[in-house]
Amino acid sequence: MMQRAIFVSTVLILAIAASALANPLEITNIEVHRVGVNLPTIDEKYLQDNSDRLLLSGWEEAFYGELGWEVFCRLDTGAVDIVFVIDSTGSMYSTISQVRSNISSLISALDAAGYDYRLGAVTYGDGRNVWDFDAGTPGFQMTSNATLFVNPPYLANVDAYGGADGPEQSLSAIADAINVYDWRPHALRILIGFTDAAYCQRGDGCTGWCNPGAACAFCSHTGPENWRDTEVAALIASTGSILFWASPTSVYAGCASFSTPVPWSPYGGAGHVGWYQHFANVSGGQWYNLYSMSWSDLFDDVAALISEFMT
Repeated sequence: MMQRAIFVSTVLILAIAASALANPLEITNIEVHRVGVNLPTIDEKYLQDNSDRLLLSGWEEAFYGELGWEVFCRLDTGAVDIVFVIDSTGSMYSTISQVRSNISSLISALDAAGYDYRLGAVTYGDGRNVWDFDAGTPGFQMTSNATLFVNPPYLANVDAYGGADGPEQSLSAIADAINVYDWRPHALRILIGFTDAAYCQRGDGCTGWCNPGAACAFCSHTGPENWRDTEVAALIASTGSILFWASPTSVYAGCASFSTPVPWSPYGGAGHVGWYQHFANVSGGQWYNLYSMSWSDLFDDVAALISEFMT
């Protein structure tokens, strides 16, 4: 029998009413736990810094009326759709063979366990290539054929080359994975990503290819980076996507910017790495150190998440 579960993907609805304007409610400390994650303390400073996320006309209203956050839910049915988001630029040369090998191992494990899965991938650098497994169907389609996925011209052909100016289009790659593919409506949505670079975002003045966008012959999606980190974090949360992400603890940023302040993260990262950690954490997934991670930990975590919704 199939097990179903509902997850609160962002925060919760929080109602606060003051008895009188002369005696407003003082918020001193509120802690929220979601999918085993301790979310930030909600206090006056948090409200001021995050007023754009509140369902209010302004942060001051929290002390005189009702305060709310949007809540996004995901229905889990036992099916799982997985999209791999792979930085395939030249600096990944020493890591890319491990990425290929271990993705193949994960797929073999999914096959052996009899999971109801579909697979997709986005390779990226200064442009993105979304893999389409059914050109005859409009849009971009995933596949349930493991043999097709791991062999040429797909996973087996992924190599590391290119990448002109340091930062890459990680934000658009994540957004493409979420927005472009034809996800099954009630499948568990998992993204597994690997990069050794910072992301660029909309508005960055990069002189290389990341922001202007490369004229990439093999890419399905080219052009400038159109996303900002705050928008991608909201997209991940609003779609119920779960992100597992691997990057180094520090990355070369070059011309790439990030939004400040860096969101709360239990991993303690800063800058672009702090955001990678935040993307994973806000989704209920995990972040890993690309250079010291145990691949078995990553796949155990993914398998455990999938198994929770399978009988």
